[in-house]
Amino acid sequence: MITNAELISEWITEQINLGKSDDDLHNKVFYEGSDIYIINKTNKKGIFDLKCTFGGAVSLKELREQQVLVS
Repeated sequence: MITNAELISEWITEQINLGKSDDDLHNKVFYEGSDIYIINKTNKKGIFDLKCTFGGAVSLKELREQQVLVS
């Protein structure tokens, strides 16, 4: 099974092959459940840092549903 990092790396490669620039891809966010992944460009063209926060995402959908229940 492919890891999330490998999947994101393949997506980055595909986007670069399609003509996207590092600036186009900078700060793209991916998520799975409450885990978030953010890619940041580096000083080297086509090289990105991947920042991961596991269990750090808060569902906006759930917050909206809570607001409706409170109102």
